[in-house]
Amino acid sequence: MSRIVVIGNAGGGKSTLSRKLATARGLRHIEIDRLLWQEGWTLTPPDVYTRQHEAVIASDDWLFDGLGQQSSIPPRIARATEVILIDLPLWMHFWLAAERQMAWAAGTLDQPPAGISDMPPTKALFQSIWDVDRNWMVGVRRLCDEAESLGKTVVRLRDLSDIDRFAQRDLRFGGRERPARMPAQRQSQTNPGKTRAIAGPAMAASPVSHRMDPGS
Repeated sequence: MSRIVVIGNAGGGKSTLSRKLATARGLRHIEIDRLLWQEGWTLTPPDVYTRQHEAVIASDDWLFDGLGQQSSIPPRIARATEVILIDLPLWMHFWLAAERQMAWAAGTLDQPPAGISDMPPTKALFQSIWDVDRNWMVGVRRLCDEAESLGKTVVRLRDLSDIDRFAQRDLRFGGRERPARMPAQRQSQTNPGKTRAIAGPAMAASPVSHRMDPGS
């Protein structure tokens, strides 16, 4: 039974990768922004979000894509059998998010994040990307390190070529019998054979509770 978390800042390609992996592995794909947001980019009531999130992670054979409320990240990672962290440089998240906003405005975006037709405010989106990078990602990296120390598979993708290589390999092998590691990566000393990328720094989490992260 597989329970996969794909996590990272907005504009990093989480949902695009997640759709491919979920199809290849035969898993249910849950885009967390569909739980977090309603039409008009209004937040779902916290109790409703929490109830829906808990129901998903209590089940099996899913791939959960996105950040969601900060308080929901630790139990999601704790329940996961595999964590895929997309951890690109900040400028790349801004660039990819800007490209997506332009496609959204032009009406050429095939799959709008959260299934919401209206484009989110660009200023709010970019502020959220900045805040997540500065205040959330250190905590997310720490949770990934902790998951890895417990023997879970943790994959860290740090640039677009990493994402492309991982997607190609996973689609080829269907999530099974992949080579132990990817090119230009090394195994963690704390858990050899499990990680397929270089470990990130362990730092404290942020007190922020939610942010605008419309998809990937």
